[in-house]
Order: sequence, then C-alpha cells, then structure tokens
Amino acid sequence: MNTNLVFENSQALILQQALLGAISENVRLITFQVDEGCIVVNCIIENESKSDQEEFEDLISEIEALQSKPINIDVKVKVSKETIFLNQVKGRPIFFRKEPQ
Repeated sequence: MNTNLVFENSQALILQQALLGAISENVRLITFQVDEGCIVVNCIIENESKSDQEEFEDLISEIEALQSKPINIDVKVKVSKETIFLNQVKGRPIFFRKEPQ
C-alpha cells in the first residue's frame, strides 16, 4: 500500500479523535491535507466565535499528542456563510455539517 496514503489515513483518524467534543453547531466544514510534511487543517465556521477559535487552537495540541513523532500542524479558520460545495474545497473532508435547505 502507498505509504503516503497510509500516513494520510492515520492522520484522518487522529484528527477525528482530536475533534471529539470540539465541534460546535457553528462549525460547517473541516478538511485536512498533508502538504510537504505539514498537516493543514481547514475549518469553515458560520459566525466569528471566540470559543470556536479557542477549540481550534487547542486542536493543535490534541493532534500533536497523538503523533508518534513531531510534525508541523497549521489550522486555518475561515468565517463564511456562502454555500459550500465539497468538490470545491481543499483537502480531505473530515466533517461536513448538514446545511438547511
């Protein structure tokens, strides 16, 4: 099996575990990608939220704690109410909120 895919799959599981209990109703989408040895987590929230920002800051520590060796982690948060199309987002989806019709 491709070692890059194995690594990405393990990071997906680590991210899911790190996010347990951290996703509020304000969170619309979370994706991640591995970029030159760095894990980039992309988050879209509906409204600016200090508590969500704090959760995403804590997420870095949670991810680091689950790694077998040091790795760079970058969490990017975007505030947007625009329609999200999965085929237009960067990275591998980890969470996608069911949007009102």
